[in-house]
Amino acid sequence: MKQLMQADHQGLLRFEDIMQPDFTARYPHIVPEKASAILHGQQEDGTLLLGLDVTELAWRSVGQKRWIRLLRWPGIRIVADFCYRIFAKHRYRFSALLTGQAQCEACTLPRTAQEAPSCPLPTIKTTKSAIKSKE
Repeated sequence: MKQLMQADHQGLLRFEDIMQPDFTARYPHIVPEKASAILHGQQEDGTLLLGLDVTELAWRSVGQKRWIRLLRWPGIRIVADFCYRIFAKHRYRFSALLTGQAQCEACTLPRTAQEAPSCPLPTIKTTKSAIKSKE
């Protein structure tokens, strides 16, 4: 998330902290527990995206990591989505193995890249032009 925030030079993405008390009032159609299990995104028109569809659109919106589009190709998509579900379910274990830190003890999520913390909480990323949606 931190890399994505830093890549968003035009402010196209908006990040939401699903743990905020007013989250369900603002996004009644998104269950925080489900959003914590799989990345959620919402386009401006209200279309809800999940998992790698969110990841691909977010990176495409900021003009980086174009290779991620390959993960949405037919055939590859099925395998990539399966792998993503495994990763999402065990993301804290993967994080601990790769970084030595399973998750943040206490941190908050900014709404802009300029306010980026050292470790974001699960989010909904939104974009002004392409998308409205944790690791």
